[in-house]
Amino acid sequence: MVKPSVSHRNVQYFFRKTGPENFRETLRDLKHRSIYSIIVDTKLESLPQFLTAVSVVYQPNYHYSV
Repeated sequence: MVKPSVSHRNVQYFFRKTGPENFRETLRDLKHRSIYSIIVDTKLESLPQFLTAVSVVYQPNYHYSV
């Protein structure tokens, strides 16, 4: 059971079911919706793929000019 904090914030819950083959797509969708606080429940063997997807989707984009 998840209890929202005592403050009167607007809390929304989104549930997504996905697999390692769609981690990047799901993370891009969450980023597009400006959702940055997430709870992940995944199998231990899928964790490396998930963390790789997080690092790819949320890495800063640096553009260098010459």
